[in-house]
Amino acid sequence: MRVKKWPAVFGFILMTFGAASAADISGNLSGRLEISGSPYRIIDDTFVQQSDTLRIDPGVILEFAGEFRLNVYGKLFAEGTAEDSIVFCSDTSNPAPGDWDGIYLDHAVPGSRFKYVKVMYAATGIMFDGSEGRVDRSLFKHNINGMDVKNSARPVILQSYFLWNTNAAIRVLYSTPQIRANYIYHNSENGPETAAVVFGNAAGGTFVGNRVAQNGKAGIDCNLSAKPLISNNTFVDNLYGITVATGASPKIENNIVLRNGLGIAVDDGNPVVKYNYLWASTTNNFYNCPDSVGKMIGIDANGDSLDAFYNRVADPKLVSSATLNFAPQSDSPVIDMGDPANPGGIVLFGAAPDVGAIEWSPTMPVELSAFYWRDGYLFWKTASETNNYGFEIYRSEDENWKSAARIGFVKGSGNSVEAHFYRFRDPQAGFLSGRNYYRLKQIDLDGTSHWGEKTVLVSFDEKNSLRISSNYPNPFNGETSFVLYLPVEKTVSVGVFNPLGQRISTILTGERLQPGAHTLVWKGVNAQGTAVGSGQYFIVIRVGNKRFVRRVIYLK
Repeated sequence: MRVKKWPAVFGFILMTFGAASAADISGNLSGRLEISGSPYRIIDDTFVQQSDTLRIDPGVILEFAGEFRLNVYGKLFAEGTAEDSIVFCSDTSNPAPGDWDGIYLDHAVPGSRFKYVKVMYAATGIMFDGSEGRVDRSLFKHNINGMDVKNSARPVILQSYFLWNTNAAIRVLYSTPQIRANYIYHNSENGPETAAVVFGNAAGGTFVGNRVAQNGKAGIDCNLSAKPLISNNTFVDNLYGITVATGASPKIENNIVLRNGLGIAVDDGNPVVKYNYLWASTTNNFYNCPDSVGKMIGIDANGDSLDAFYNRVADPKLVSSATLNFAPQSDSPVIDMGDPANPGGIVLFGAAPDVGAIEWSPTMPVELSAFYWRDGYLFWKTASETNNYGFEIYRSEDENWKSAARIGFVKGSGNSVEAHFYRFRDPQAGFLSGRNYYRLKQIDLDGTSHWGEKTVLVSFDEKNSLRISSNYPNPFNGETSFVLYLPVEKTVSVGVFNPLGQRISTILTGERLQPGAHTLVWKGVNAQGTAVGSGQYFIVIRVGNKRFVRRVIYLK
């Protein structure tokens, strides 16, 4: 038991000390920590008991005056705002990692939430021990370890920053967290761990959509029978990209691994390695991987080398990896080239996931505004956004919306007080006739949805031009079809090719088709009538001297 060096406050009572002097607290805490009493000085271990709830207001600062810990057995709600974060830190004028012990959720009552919090100079910023909870848009900086997840814990960790944590950013043992869309930079510079993110001791869960860059050791290491899903991440300029050891069997799919010492390295384990882009590793892109992984056998539709599992060795063409802008350029080969099964469950803008942490989408000129239709596009503008995940776009043939159908999604801007502009192209616009209505459904980050009040009416007329619709359905199981509209008689050939450029089926061979609409169908079979395997295929349409390509996804 530690000897208290300052008077303690037990059974916490709300206090209203002036901001100039810190309020000393310790012992059991419940109720609310208000901004009027901030900063609060933690002078001994503190506890949120199982029957209690503690709420911390935006802008509150908690300064720990020694190696003390905030122990949570009940519920803790530390929810700041973008303008007023909640800060957990050391009270010294010259702080260092490990000055205080951290926040420890010890088999706590489910439901604790951390949002817009900053956790700095702790031994371990937050430890989830057999606990659930949610961490959203927070900062873990200059700790020894940013976060520990152990003993069947199942937290959700979203859109947070892990910077300059000396040992590891996140360690996972015997647990199944969801770790999505985080920024993990400059960790593991001085500590025994092998990576910025470590999955060990049969850990599972998901690691999806994260940016992992410039860490002193591996970006992520899986060992001791760990088996997480590692999908749609970007690993740049780490000592190693992804390492696998001691019987681990992670699924490694849809990742960009760029300019690491080793790309994907296996010491002992049996990982699944598919649909990744590796480029410019200092030593090897693939090291000791399973048979056929990394052994290039052909080229894809972009001309890039690939192996039997659709792993590619090619420049991913990111906007600026040197400045940590990992978005694909508009001509990047990673666009739509991920596993069509979409193992990471990301929101798609194309026919299949892009490879890497960022799904590419076009931007709209800033001078466009409002909600209206022009030249095949819907345009709209937002003046401000709060927790905006994005917009679903719906179309209906009747104004009562009885025939409404979801036709697409556009990602939002989260939280912003600035104007944002969006556009969406209806892929079927060239094949519609009569009156059609469009409407937006806005989706919050927590899944809540709200229908937009405005509706756009568009009257379509037949146009005297060659048009080819998108394939529908796509992805498909059974058959997919597209409509070819010919203004005049033309010679048409249609073939189906695999990603290696090999023709596997022929739909039409040099047939003269009359003017009008023609529906063409592919039933997902090869020339022998046998069903093809799941994956991406390319339908090549030749009309006269013009060539068109449609990328389709077949799922068994």
